[in-house]
Amino acid sequence: MSQTSHRIRRSLLTSAIATLTTLIFGMLAKKTQAQSSDPSEVRKANRYTRGIETLKRVGGKDYDRATRPLESFSPDLSQMVVEHVFGDVLSRPGLDLKQREIAIVAALTALGSVRPALKFHIHGMLNVGCTPQEVVETILHAVVYAGFPAAQDGMTIAREVFKERNLQYQPVSSRPEGDRYQLGIQNLQQTEGDRVKTIATRFANLAPDLPRLIVEFARGEIWNRRGLSLKSREFATLAMVTVLGNQSHSVQAHVEGALRVGATETEIKELLLQMTVYAGYPKPYPP
Repeated sequence: MSQTSHRIRRSLLTSAIATLTTLIFGMLAKKTQAQSSDPSEVRKANRYTRGIETLKRVGGKDYDRATRPLESFSPDLSQMVVEHVFGDVLSRPGLDLKQREIAIVAALTALGSVRPALKFHIHGMLNVGCTPQEVVETILHAVVYAGFPAAQDGMTIAREVFKERNLQYQPVSSRPEGDRYQLGIQNLQQTEGDRVKTIATRFANLAPDLPRLIVEFARGEIWNRRGLSLKSREFATLAMVTVLGNQSHSVQAHVEGALRVGATETEIKELLLQMTVYAGYPKPYPP
């Protein structure tokens, strides 16, 4: 056989091998693409990506400080925090991140047993645009629904956060001026509508001082404080009475109150859905 024939055969063989290699790699690439296009995998990837983006907005520069310790001990829980808490829930439209963080800080203050989470979300409030005064007022608002010890503990954590961030916070009294009882009645008229008289006289036969204290202190002094909008106070209250549980009457009253001061149905639904993260599913959605 001539050298020319050998060259031709070698050329054809090389070409065939190259073609076969191209086909094999093409098939592998299509298979990989098909696998990566699996809807469940795409959804999972989207949840995680969305979660990381929201976590960065809330957590700031050291955003993974809460999930990092879990990775070596319970990687599944770490991933669930990112995918579900921040990817499925906190990144939902319908309620802005600032109001979400106000509700979370209020809820965690009321629960009183989750100091690391409360500290993370006080940072979160500041990271998403809340002012130091709004942080203080959100925590102080808890005295009405979770008691003074819970609010005092929350203030201690807020002070730690402010110190870590080198915030030069200058506290200014936000106590309202005027007759506390009249201020309380005015607030009830804004948030409770026609139920003012019922609330102001409830328990009068059993404990006549109690309705007066509710009007004067809870509504007159706390709800009328400057530094946190009435809508934000309703959201904070709704979050607290939801996570504390067994307060369906209060939940209903503050859903109606939130609507009266400008909240939308979508915002309220989102807030209640969000509380499943912090109190479990039964409390926001009892059977």
